[in-house]
Amino acid sequence: MPAKLRHKPVPAPTSKEFQRFCPDPKRSLATRFLKDTRAAISWSTQELAKSLKNTAAEAQRATAVLQLQGYIKHHATGQWITTISGETVSGSKTPRFTLERVENILAFLSKRMKEINDGSQAQFRITTL
Repeated sequence: MPAKLRHKPVPAPTSKEFQRFCPDPKRSLATRFLKDTRAAISWSTQELAKSLKNTAAEAQRATAVLQLQGYIKHHATGQWITTISGETVSGSKTPRFTLERVENILAFLSKRMKEINDGSQAQFRITTL
């Protein structure tokens, strides 16, 4: 005689839910979000919900699935970080430029703009960078 269950079994995710969060990892919305947040130290469930254009409850389910797959891990209250596996599966790459290089280039452009604007023979004036 089969044993009687004391609790109702947890319903398995519907195929639609499963396909939405775990279809092909390279094309899922959640892994695109992980790719977009490569430079972020941490991110919140609310940011995921906004990116997926879903409710907070759906974002919670997405984080549960991503955590089970090892793509994210809990960082602080309501905060998550993307693991190395998550970065790999999302296809994200490290930023091409360092902050120092970007700041140097912006300073150079600002100096060049001043030189052009101060020149009396300039045919045009640069007002914003």
